[in-house]
Amino acid sequence: MRPSLFFDGKEVAWLALKARQLAYIEFLLANPLITDIEAGQQIGVSRNTIAEWKRRPEFQEEYKRRLREKWEDSERMAMETMQNLARQGSFKASKYILDSLGYAPVHVQKIDADVHQDINITIEDEDEE
Repeated sequence: MRPSLFFDGKEVAWLALKARQLAYIEFLLANPLITDIEAGQQIGVSRNTIAEWKRRPEFQEEYKRRLREKWEDSERMAMETMQNLARQGSFKASKYILDSLGYAPVHVQKIDADVHQDINITIEDEDEE
């Protein structure tokens, strides 16, 4: 088992990974539908080697970290696209942004009441007192 590596008081898994392992992670992120066999052929390693890498905690940690980064970048890009569409007058984009932020339009509810009672109201005239 490899010793833990630390930087600024935090464990850094990617320092324990080799260049090919990091290349595989980047290749996998760029080609999420590719099989391990195809990926191994592209970077020059066997499927068994990839399986061995995937079992290692430091590899799993780095893959998860890079995946989070990728999705954060994609999320930022999607938000910018929505904002640009809203600026261009897209009602759907504007609605999506407002809905995402928790704004909701005033809901009008139609209420039907079926009342079968007579209600008598007596209004006294001030002059009669």
